Amino acid sequence: MVNVDTFMIFNGVDLSRYFVAEHVERTLLPSISNTNVKKRHIRAELSPTIIKVRIRLIEDDNFDLTEVKRKVAGKLYTEEPAQLVLYDDPTRYDMAILDGSTDFRRLWSSGETVLNFINPEGLSYTTIPTAKALLATDKVTINGTHETRPVFTVTIPQILTGFKISNLTTGQHVEITNQPLNTGNILIIDCQKELVTLNGNSIMPKVTIFSDFFALVPGDNNLTLTKAGSVTYHEAWL
Repeated sequence: MVNVDTFMIFNGVDLSRYFVAEHVERTLLPSISNTNVKKRHIRAELSPTIIKVRIRLIEDDNFDLTEVKRKVAGKLYTEEPAQLVLYDDPTRYDMAILDGSTDFRRLWSSGETVLNFINPEGLSYTTIPTAKALLATDKVTINGTHETRPVFTVTIPQILTGFKISNLTTGQHVEITNQPLNTGNILIIDCQKELVTLNGNSIMPKVTIFSDFFALVPGDNNLTLTKAGSVTYHEAWL
């Protein structure tokens, strides 16, 4: 059972069985580096943010410390950033990875330490995704403070030979050509993974070279689709 006052979930695993998260310290805002060419703003890049979590091992006579060491290390080690949800803001998650500077020797000797996580993106996302049905011409309003990458799903209503979805607000689109799409087929355009699948199978060779796996930007996004579908996304916040 998750302790709502001190819980920590990392990579889908509730770690409150092993230790209590006593204090969380976050970088308030990532630093922003702006790129300009000939006085024209090209893009803004966010620096990584740091999340420090002070933890305390749960005292339990039934715990074998050696076994706890093995399990905790296994749960915390990832090769790529993973979802980190903490008690101080359970409505959002960070894509974070444990930094090598964490002092585990202190944890095993004194029962306490500080876990140092790095969020390379510098963003937080809502834990519950937003889902919306889309007409062939529709609008999606993003309330977050940063762009986010959507996933579009379309159940093909009739035989088609291609499909196009455009974000008129940003001027970008994803287009599939010379691909039979039969009634009832499930087409997924994942702008986060930059992947297009049909019934679970990749059809990336059918995506035109002029396609951009676009983001939804803060505010209104005016979209057009060959046929109606749906979109899911996580609001992103600085």
